[in-house]
Amino acid sequence: KKLAASTPPAAYNRADIKAALKELVAETEKMDKAVKQKKSDAELTKQISTVHDAFHKIAGLCKKGSE
Repeated sequence: KKLAASTPPAAYNRADIKAALKELVAETEKMDKAVKQKKSDAELTKQISTVHDAFHKIAGLCKKGSE
């Protein structure tokens, strides 16, 4: 949430990165809720994978932006 609220360097201050970051925040919040609800290992594993994929999407966009 702090990253989403911060001002990124100009090269990374793009709509695609902002959208991907919004997705990461949403998926992380879902993960937090699932943990607090003591969801099954299978459900938590699925959500962890979703959060991981959202993070890598941002990493890929940032790498692309630094070229």
